[in-house]
Formats: sequence, C-alpha cells, structure tokens
Amino acid sequence: MDRKSLINKLESEFRQALIDIEQGNTILLEDFDWGLPMHIAEAKGEYHAADVWTDVAITPQARNDIKSIYLYLSDHLYNESKDTIENKLSNISIFPTSGTSVTEIASDISIEFESFRKSLAKNYMLLYVHKSALNTVYITHIFHQMQDYGKLFQN
Repeated sequence: MDRKSLINKLESEFRQALIDIEQGNTILLEDFDWGLPMHIAEAKGEYHAADVWTDVAITPQARNDIKSIYLYLSDHLYNESKDTIENKLSNISIFPTSGTSVTEIASDISIEFESFRKSLAKNYMLLYVHKSALNTVYITHIFHQMQDYGKLFQN
C-alpha cells in the first residue's frame, strides 16, 4: 500500500475512533474481561489519591489490536512484551501528553488529527487521543512498528 493510501486509511480510522468516543463505544481498560494488570491497579490506587491519574479507555479497534497482539505473544515472547505494553498504558495514564503528536512526525496527516499522539512500547506503537475534559485517554490503535502504519512514523 502506498503512503497516501495508508494516510487515508489511518485518517479514516481516526475519524471512526472519534465517533466511537463520542458515542461511548469504548471500554475502560480496567473493565476488560482479561482483567486489569496488577501493577496498573496498584499505580491507579497510588496516583488517584494525588488526582493525577487519567482513565484509560480503548476503542473497538484497539480492543481487536490488543487481543491479536496478546494471542500472538502467548506463543512467543509473551511476558516481556505484554508487560512492556501494560507499563506503557500505565505511563500514558499518568502522563497523557507525553506522546508525540502524529502530525509532528507525519506531516501529511491532516491537522484535524493533531490531538492524536503516538507512544512506543518496545516494538509496539500506541496511538491515542487525550480528552482532558473527560479526564480520559482513548487508545485508538496498537500495532507493531514494522507493520505498514509503523512505517508512516519512521524518521
């Protein structure tokens, strides 16, 4: 797929993510049926008292991404990579604006998506948008950086 087609597809997914967020089609990470990772639960308890914790919710696309990644990892380097992703989710919840804007990295992405951010967790890239008024970070996509989308953000 050429770069322009990838950008169009990603922007379409960003639009769908915004619709999912607006319509409430997201799930808080702690409500995932596979359970909240213990270190994230502990961090939430510790940081919530300081009122710096931001909820983490995931869109339907990100749910599918996580399930696919965890299924793959269950046959490979499960613990190390899974823990890395979970640690990154915890970090994003504490520092939601720490990721780089996707439009700073890939200038051909429409400016309307400048609020979307990227963060790396080992070999995985997390795309998310922070809605400060809702005190929530919405994970919109997670993928291996060697996949097509990852190639969009390589310097």
